[in-house]
Amino acid sequence: MRGNTRRAVRAVCGIGLLVVCLTIVPTHADAADGEATNEDYALLVLANEARSEPGAFGYDRPVVPPLTWSDELARAARAHSSDMAANGCYQHDSCNGQTWWRRIQHFYPNWTGLAENIIAIGDTPEQMHSAWMRSSGHRANILSGSLFEFGAGAAIGDGSFGPIAFATEDFGTRAMPSLRSLPAIPAGVVLPRTGTDAARRLLANFYDYDGPPIAVRALVGASCVDLALQTGRPAHGTYTATRSFTGQGCTPVVFEAIDGSGARHRFPAEGAILVAAGGAECAQRTASTPTQDCGGPAEPVPTPAPSPTAPDGPTADSTLRKLRIVLAPGVRNASKGQVTIVATLPTIPSFDPRDLPIELAIGFPSGDWTRRLPARCGDAPCLKANKRATVFRAGYATHGAHASFTRDQRGRWTFRYVSRGETLGRVTPGEVSIDVRIGDLALSGRGRGVLEENKLVAE
Repeated sequence: MRGNTRRAVRAVCGIGLLVVCLTIVPTHADAADGEATNEDYALLVLANEARSEPGAFGYDRPVVPPLTWSDELARAARAHSSDMAANGCYQHDSCNGQTWWRRIQHFYPNWTGLAENIIAIGDTPEQMHSAWMRSSGHRANILSGSLFEFGAGAAIGDGSFGPIAFATEDFGTRAMPSLRSLPAIPAGVVLPRTGTDAARRLLANFYDYDGPPIAVRALVGASCVDLALQTGRPAHGTYTATRSFTGQGCTPVVFEAIDGSGARHRFPAEGAILVAAGGAECAQRTASTPTQDCGGPAEPVPTPAPSPTAPDGPTADSTLRKLRIVLAPGVRNASKGQVTIVATLPTIPSFDPRDLPIELAIGFPSGDWTRRLPARCGDAPCLKANKRATVFRAGYATHGAHASFTRDQRGRWTFRYVSRGETLGRVTPGEVSIDVRIGDLALSGRGRGVLEENKLVAE
């Protein structure tokens, strides 16, 4: 579903039942202005867990950085879930006919990429996330390397067969973020937060571009609970533990990580999550924070930690020039498609891409494509330089890919990439955007894509 000329936008119809006999739940405006719940954040934690190691769930997709929470996208998602529940429609467009991306744009302006998942089945975040992951279109949104922000919201309606939950998760991009600017703990949750069962799961995402943490733990009441890596790798993974909450009452919980430099990060940054035991009724959050010191520096640092080099968005110094992108789907064999990228980089003093990973993300009208090229192939850098270090070349076994950087006499670098084992699907004309990350250097470009003999060519 598309309707904007800036970049491909994608909505995938959710999994569930269309319920037409519903009673009123919070209004559209009330839902938009509501408070994000532990269950809303749980959808972010579960999405980031899948992004950190898709192979652990049986999907051959590249590892991509974690999504970060956006209050604006959450308001858009919350409003839509309430709208569906209150007015008996089950669709991406608003029940009054407003297109879905215009509705999100009202809350989240100046976007360059959007996607949305909806669902009306299941009553726990795990059930909803699992259903989305079993659907290829929904899974593509969750695992997309060209979407960086996230918001979710749910609403309950009473149908003919009892209560039913409507949930929406919205994904967006405004600019390619610096990997060092991402929060160390994108989110942490307790599942379930309420109920009579004593055992609960504590889950927290951790991400640090510079390396693994010293510790990831939860401050539970007056106790310290160490979390163990469950999925992903130490520097980009999901940590978990099981904790019993006995008796009856409300226990504050805060997630804490000590990164490799010794800095402390917490989620939530202020206050604490309240966990209900013995069927007690508890608010979502409390302003009171557990005060015990579980080790590490005396004072927490802001989350995310400020990065003096993090770009606010595309600038003249981050724009790719002389851009040419060719997307050629396989004709007889769908897995034999070809991706070609040629671009001139802005002037970069002392440029040396050796020992740096390269991340590529292309958005086009009928989908997106991402690839992460490792820094090292075996014990040596993948990119090998000539004697004068004016050319760097690499060959990658996966997808028959080759990449190179070549410097001309004026000191300008041209990047070339080609792979001949891609599954691209259908391509349609329209705007094509590309984000290139070389280590912590973020570059971007865009062009108008036209069809030439079954190829999408953008310049």
